[in-house]
Amino acid sequence: MRAIGFRATPTDIHYAVVEGDPGAYDVVALDAVRVPAALLPPNQLHFLRTVLLDVMEEYQVTRAGLRTAETTARAPSVFRYNVEGVVQELLASSTVDWYFAGAKARIASLLGYADRKTVTKFCDGDDAPPVATEWAQHSKEQREAILAACAAVNGGNPNGAAAGSTLAGVGGKA
Repeated sequence: MRAIGFRATPTDIHYAVVEGDPGAYDVVALDAVRVPAALLPPNQLHFLRTVLLDVMEEYQVTRAGLRTAETTARAPSVFRYNVEGVVQELLASSTVDWYFAGAKARIASLLGYADRKTVTKFCDGDDAPPVATEWAQHSKEQREAILAACAAVNGGNPNGAAAGSTLAGVGGKA
């Protein structure tokens, strides 16, 4: 199964394409799309949507995950929220079978961890998840995109639920 994970910042959006089965993941692609500063914000969002759609089609992903900002963020970025909204709209109107948008707690749940502390250790580089990549060499944003993709691979069937099922509080296509 192939999934894509996204992690937005005010200046770019990181994405990771992961292939595998729950518990065993290989990173197929890892990159970022920089927001063009020369464009006005609506055109920046349009640009990001178009490029990300092309990436999703190129890698033929069937699932997707978006790592959203924590609700307790110290310095929230309105533009980041806008980017996250555009990505959610893209996922809702795309051909992916299943997707989610969530913070660390949601990612932890989809990966089968009891709380977000384990995912926080993964994001900070203090520990490494079962992903075939040089974990310590990646930035925090890249790690979060990889984890979102891994969670999307698990999505639809956490805790033995039927594949493709939509979970409460999660976007998805039934």
